[in-house]
Amino acid sequence: MRTKLNSKISWQIVSLFFLAAFISSEAASYRYLRFVGREVENEGLESRIRELDWYIGGVAHPIFVATAGSPEISASKSGSTAYLTYNQVWNDYWNVPLNETMHEAFWIDLDLGSAMPKPDSVRIRVAGSGRSQVYFKVQGSNDKHNWTKLGDYHVPNSFEDRTFPMELEAADPDPMGI
Repeated sequence: MRTKLNSKISWQIVSLFFLAAFISSEAASYRYLRFVGREVENEGLESRIRELDWYIGGVAHPIFVATAGSPEISASKSGSTAYLTYNQVWNDYWNVPLNETMHEAFWIDLDLGSAMPKPDSVRIRVAGSGRSQVYFKVQGSNDKHNWTKLGDYHVPNSFEDRTFPMELEAADPDPMGI
């Protein structure tokens, strides 16, 4: 009788463990979100990203207006103007110079301040025709060292304003490139 009881309790504990693991993997959250781009549609043009909106539960993030020197924004290229992607001024944009967009990946990070649920989608607005990214991916992290791929995209057609749904999560073996 005692063996059956111990066996039953052990099975319940194992079941709860797997249920908790499943729920935690489904409810992933991230403090940092990263957009990694490479290659503009028209080879002779610079990348000009006007806005990046990360939708979490239908609400666009960030919910603050970035200004020059905002500590929540960092970037690999032209970092001093990366805040323009999040300043909510329609005529402003983050300009990534031509020599930095041709074959070398570049990224912009957003610090949400605390862990938030995984985004549902990302909306990208570019400034001008032919300046959209051909290849890009989006990632999430809680420590800015270990990144999880949230989406990996190849978009052969030009766009100026488009929303992309997140894909299945997977550890990203190449967090800085594409």
